[in-house]
Amino acid sequence: MAVFLFCLVLVFTVAQSVSTKLYHKSGESSIVFNAIKALFSFVPLLVFSLFGFSFHTPTLLLGSLYGALMCVSMTSGYLALKSGPMALTSMLVSFSIVIPLTYGLCVGEVLNVFKIVGLCALVVAMVVVNLNKQNKESKVSYAKWLLFVSLTFVSNGVMSVIQKIHQTQFPSQFVTEFMTVGMFVGAVFFCVIALIKIKPKRVLQSKGKIFGVVAGICSVVANFCTTALVGMENASALFPAITAGTLVLNLILGLIIFREKLKLNHYIAVVFGVCAVVFLKL
Repeated sequence: MAVFLFCLVLVFTVAQSVSTKLYHKSGESSIVFNAIKALFSFVPLLVFSLFGFSFHTPTLLLGSLYGALMCVSMTSGYLALKSGPMALTSMLVSFSIVIPLTYGLCVGEVLNVFKIVGLCALVVAMVVVNLNKQNKESKVSYAKWLLFVSLTFVSNGVMSVIQKIHQTQFPSQFVTEFMTVGMFVGAVFFCVIALIKIKPKRVLQSKGKIFGVVAGICSVVANFCTTALVGMENASALFPAITAGTLVLNLILGLIIFREKLKLNHYIAVVFGVCAVVFLKL
């Protein structure tokens, strides 16, 4: 079951990335995209919750905190990419797995030799994949960029920790409720922002809105499976394995779907990424 959920996390996380890229190719507003994505991350859970929803106070609180951090992550992540170098931003944010990894070790999880090798391979893959990228920004406000990167880094890492805490306290329980509350917070936040900044007519006329819908559905499936999975796996191995797996699949699908040209460093990153997944799952 754990392996099946892990595969679902990878597939739907990468599908979300593909949908996001296809949307941005349409040239539409990122505000519209975030609103549609957040809304359709919540709607499937809302429908599912109609068949039974438990008002469990700890879950409501942790879910709300998760949703608030998701809003911070999506907003600061976008601003970080807008105000600074893409390669360095992506690499630094990807290292947010250090937070759930550290948490796991602090609560008694143990890294064996295989997992240590896997983590080393992951670090190499994340660094190598960002080589040869050029920053096209001529003027960068370092302080502003560093603030946004830090917010994204911390929010991403703490979100993973919250998932682990919830499922450690309530294993295989209240997963739907946790995700429903979290996605509700995100949907309200981004829909309000969209209504303030953009006319509803423009949202309806958005050419790429279907990609926002797909990205939202993929997002909720990936997050739901991750939340269910953290109750079965150690956080110190699970989140690095997900990072390595999505890195490899994103590179491969970029080559197949978008005809992106892979350089030597990309092939090296794929090799180390595959090694990281294998060793982290041993």
